Amino acid sequence: LIDLITAHEKFEKACLLQHSFDALTKLPNRTALKNRTRHALQLADRQASMVALLHLDIDHFKLISEGAGHNAGDHILKEVANRLRDNVSETDTVAYFGSDEFALLLKNFEKIDDVINVCKRMLNVVIEPYHINDADLHLSCSIGVSLYPQDTKDENELFHCAEVALNRAKELGRNNFQFYTNEINDINKERVKISHDLKQALASNQLQMYYQPKADLQTGAISGMEALIRWHHPESGLISPAYFIPIAEEAGLIGEIGEWIMDTVCNDLATWIKADIQPP
Repeated sequence: LIDLITAHEKFEKACLLQHSFDALTKLPNRTALKNRTRHALQLADRQASMVALLHLDIDHFKLISEGAGHNAGDHILKEVANRLRDNVSETDTVAYFGSDEFALLLKNFEKIDDVINVCKRMLNVVIEPYHINDADLHLSCSIGVSLYPQDTKDENELFHCAEVALNRAKELGRNNFQFYTNEINDINKERVKISHDLKQALASNQLQMYYQPKADLQTGAISGMEALIRWHHPESGLISPAYFIPIAEEAGLIGEIGEWIMDTVCNDLATWIKADIQPP
């Protein structure tokens, strides 16, 4: 009977570990971090203190993992986990969200500068070289930060705010950290709207092609032309491709836009040739 009880206790412990911890990095997973965050916020309310949530993403990890191999990718993730865990206090939590995403829950700090110092330290420890397959790989990371209760008093919203700030850090070139602000949230909402409107633009012929001639400087003759895409938004007017193309890439629309460009250019060429206009 004692052996059965012991086996049952071991089984329950194994299930708890599997439910709360990531097998690869040995870090708490998203579920465990949610629970710890809930308790941290309750304690912060009683003590009138602050909590910081850092959402960390390894820059271009997919490209590096595909280039170096799956095993190398796992090695890097475990190494990042160890570095992060070794550089926070025992009362703080480092968690693994999956893919190339980590999170840090900071509780015992007195001022925002303390959080800034942690962010700087995380950037520095991640950027140290990783020795993989007899070569040194160099990585960087982006970090989004949200604060309780300054940014929100809602647990789920705290995670959302950190993700919004992380996206802003990526937009600003990666290898940096950004704190959540209302301005960043407004920018994020605008990008979401543009992404939605871009899907409609493909279906309703809002995209247009412009052709810019290329001249031979020696003869002055037109030697070719560039095909330039433009978007005439029904409400916002002309939107620069420098703005909407990166959004299209993030939204997975760049393939459809590329096909639309090829179809449109080929149709225009066919129309010109049919009208006895010989393109350069």
